[in-house]
Amino acid sequence: MKKTKFVTKLLSVLALCVIAISSLVLAGCGKTPKDVAIYMPDGAPALAFAKLMHEDSQLGEKVTYTVVNASDIGGKVATGEASVALMPVNAAAKLCGKGDKYKILSVNTHGNLYLLGKEVITDVQALKGKKIGVVNLANVPGLTFKAILQKNQIAYTSDESALTDNNVYLKGVEATQIAALLNATGNAKLDYVVAPEPQVSKLTTAAPVIKNVMSLQALWGEDSYPQAVLVVKKELAENTAFCNQLLNALTESATWVKTNGQAAYAAIASHTAEGYSTTLNPAVLTENAITGCNIKVVKASEMKSVIVDYLAKIMAVEPTSAATVSDDFFL
Repeated sequence: MKKTKFVTKLLSVLALCVIAISSLVLAGCGKTPKDVAIYMPDGAPALAFAKLMHEDSQLGEKVTYTVVNASDIGGKVATGEASVALMPVNAAAKLCGKGDKYKILSVNTHGNLYLLGKEVITDVQALKGKKIGVVNLANVPGLTFKAILQKNQIAYTSDESALTDNNVYLKGVEATQIAALLNATGNAKLDYVVAPEPQVSKLTTAAPVIKNVMSLQALWGEDSYPQAVLVVKKELAENTAFCNQLLNALTESATWVKTNGQAAYAAIASHTAEGYSTTLNPAVLTENAITGCNIKVVKASEMKSVIVDYLAKIMAVEPTSAATVSDDFFL
């Protein structure tokens, strides 16, 4: 009898062991998908994710895509709500530059800024004595343009009364004001405006004709500049398979979006945050306009020196515009 009870207990223990081992094996074979919240600002950054939103790519996880107003993207990272975020490089440096919470994975847009005007010029020195509007003067567009002016030893002022033949007057403007300000007469008229694609294509195809005078990417020189970068939460960045899938999908999207403007618009419009509508205009999402957005995926680790150099140059213009980043920031 005692022997029978012992055998029964032994079999029970062995059965429990088998169940436990089986559970571990199953857990290793099929992990529960994580919730991954991907946020991006409206405009060119959203176009970078267009194919992924069009296909609702899950990348082996439970992914949601949300397009937000550009002014809201920083908050999504500051609060930790974003698992992944595409954002201006200077904002990423300020919020994530230590690398303790987020890592930078890639550079996704490499400059989409252009100088618009009624009169063509071929030399940046011809801007002296001109009144120039800048969309987002306090952020990357304005900082980049100021750095270009500084590089070319052209002084600038925000005081219109201080404008001379040897400097330029800079004024912050809204994208919706560009045409009116360039076509105005008298003191209200601006000579040029710095604006982004795809807004540029909308303005240069409308009447009266506004010309795309210069590319800030060409004026910057070198290999252009890192405008929007992808940051990933530290714990998610350790998931190599996910990061590789994401990079590959974004690389495919960068090619796909150039010839799928209408589908891209529909995907973005259907993924905007509640209460927000995209500012993109489907009529101008042509191949030329999207090409002008300079969407290209490059690993941030391969552009480390370029990123550090760009941040240093805009901080020379405005010390609080960015922050010095640590080696730990780079994945």
